[in-house]
Amino acid sequence: ILEGRIAETAPLCEISTFKDASGKENLPPWSFQTEEFENFHEDYKRVVEAAERDQICKDLMATALDQLASIEHLLVEKKQIEEEERLKASKKKGKKK
Repeated sequence: ILEGRIAETAPLCEISTFKDASGKENLPPWSFQTEEFENFHEDYKRVVEAAERDQICKDLMATALDQLASIEHLLVEKKQIEEEERLKASKKKGKKK
């Protein structure tokens, strides 16, 4: 299970900022919808916790933890971008009235 998560997440971990995601074709489909991204992130954390309890290979665990930190950073950044866009949109609506 963990190996599948690592493989699925790898393309997303190649970008350092979510702004670089636009135009990328190899990103997982869940990475574009915030709610799906959050769900994947939570599931990945549970898989990593289970793998840790099972004492899996240290290299595999290190890769998973690095990826988890990377996607968490991207998820937070994605939420910030969306919030900024919402604020801009609400300011524009306020000016039109």
